[in-house]
Amino acid sequence: MREKEAIYNNIAFLEEYKQLDAFCKRLLGTEEGITEYIRRMDATPQENRKVKDWDTVVRNLVSLRKVRNRLVHDVGTLEQETATEADIRLVQAYSTRFAEQRDPLTSLRMRREGKEKKEKKGSLWSRIKAFFTGRK
Repeated sequence: MREKEAIYNNIAFLEEYKQLDAFCKRLLGTEEGITEYIRRMDATPQENRKVKDWDTVVRNLVSLRKVRNRLVHDVGTLEQETATEADIRLVQAYSTRFAEQRDPLTSLRMRREGKEKKEKKGSLWSRIKAFFTGRK
């Protein structure tokens, strides 16, 4: 790969990564975006990880963060082929997926909220209320 292409890909990757990182910061309300997202995924008990592609997502986010860290911290990596076009496409795909609320932590939260709603709906108080109002 020519040097200009490598520089272009590396900068494009960093820009895409920064967008995903900023989205994660807003989503989680923290100063550490992707790093905190990974941390929370790792801290989630195994029995709660019943979300499609959980392991793949965490593995890919860790890999993308390593590429970012090499570009930012290692000397001379901007001129080398550090980030590939596949890396750029992967970050873009995750940005889209997260924006559409199809990321693992959001999916897990939505599943929990749905379960809580069902449990609440089936509570004694809701059944008594339904009895007197004629609603189910």
